Amino acid sequence: MLKKIICALTSCAMILAVGAGCHKKEVTVPKSTNQELTITYYDGIYGSDWIQAIAHAYELKNPSVKIKLEPDSKLDQKASAILENYQNVPDIMFLSNTNWEYWASKGYLSDLTGLFKTDVDNGKTLIQKIQPDYLTHCKLNGKYWVVPWDDGVPGFIYNKDMFNENNWQVPATMQDFYTLLPKIKAAGIVPIAWSGDNISDWNYAVNSWWAQIEGFDGVNDYLKMGSPEVYHQQGRLDALQEFYQLVGDKSNSIDNALGTDSSNASEQFFDSKAAMLLGGSWVSSQIGDALPKDFNMGIMQFPSVDGASDATINVDAAGGFAAIPLLAQHKSIAEDFLRFMSTDAMLELYTSITSSPRPFIYDAASAEGLDDFGKSVMNIWQKNNNVYLFSASPLYYSVFSDWPVSGAPYLEILSGVESPVQAFDENYEYVKSNWSAATAKLKAK
Repeated sequence: MLKKIICALTSCAMILAVGAGCHKKEVTVPKSTNQELTITYYDGIYGSDWIQAIAHAYELKNPSVKIKLEPDSKLDQKASAILENYQNVPDIMFLSNTNWEYWASKGYLSDLTGLFKTDVDNGKTLIQKIQPDYLTHCKLNGKYWVVPWDDGVPGFIYNKDMFNENNWQVPATMQDFYTLLPKIKAAGIVPIAWSGDNISDWNYAVNSWWAQIEGFDGVNDYLKMGSPEVYHQQGRLDALQEFYQLVGDKSNSIDNALGTDSSNASEQFFDSKAAMLLGGSWVSSQIGDALPKDFNMGIMQFPSVDGASDATINVDAAGGFAAIPLLAQHKSIAEDFLRFMSTDAMLELYTSITSSPRPFIYDAASAEGLDDFGKSVMNIWQKNNNVYLFSASPLYYSVFSDWPVSGAPYLEILSGVESPVQAFDENYEYVKSNWSAATAKLKAK
């Protein structure tokens, strides 16, 4: 990982040196000899290497600014207290999957509309550079409030050498996948490693199968949250049944997967005891220098299910964003840092370190030093129809979410408490019976 970062930083320095005159309009940074920008960030998925590298590059270009980085794996849980109680407010917060719309509506965040209209590089603004489907998620009441951060690509991580040695083909459909499973088991290897403490990771597969079946129109109807009937889509049930068919057969998973933690599950995969690992592009950051020498891994998108209306749909694991609190002490520097982080050079630097994309329009596959795993991630991200499960409705974030009764019904299904049909019906009935009250409560706020 260290070698990868040094290579990326060297390339970045060259790009910055050559392209320093490309910006037509820069956000003015206060000319002070004592400017400290405080950045608090969630480090639970992609670690710290990416932000350390970008912060270092920014300081090289802006020597009057010093950046103080504060990693916090509990930041998502603390964010409300920080913003609402005005305590220890940083200049920038990098958060993951939280309800920023509420904070913006209550006046806790800075309006970033001016930043979004500022030239980032090569004459392009943030409005032009952010992926269109993600851009709408950055806006509320006609103003922009957050800058997107991560765009993880979920799927099955697989042992490339094992697949090659056994002449196993990467399956494109679940029918192919079910044909492959007995071949893996016949070789004395467990097909899939996953862990009970991260059982919600199966959301990535279930949501992708659901989106493949319903297509973009069905997903968009769901995200509009127009009525309780969006929770009664056939694709949601079919996806749950696909999950049960695959994972309900315990021989397809490592022993006692429900009682296994993520470290043990990963260890079994990297020890070649399992052919695949449920996860995504973030695995590269999480394993870091602990990746066994000469271990070659790739990523496959979740194979398409029978009846898919669009087999190329992949639900991305995006949701991280950066926000500037209203009470930030160095707003102009904070905005300039977010602009700098959105340049092509910094987007590619991020990708080269994390093996993950950001939801921007850039040539992610050309990132300097991208390894084979990173290239396989970018291949999925760039060729497929990526879907972001973002809704403008507060019902989605504040009340119901995807599986409202139990967050994710997978534990109940695998434990035999309820069948996929029962879980589906229970969730639908819960939403239906609580819809009117939830809607009235939100309107009253």
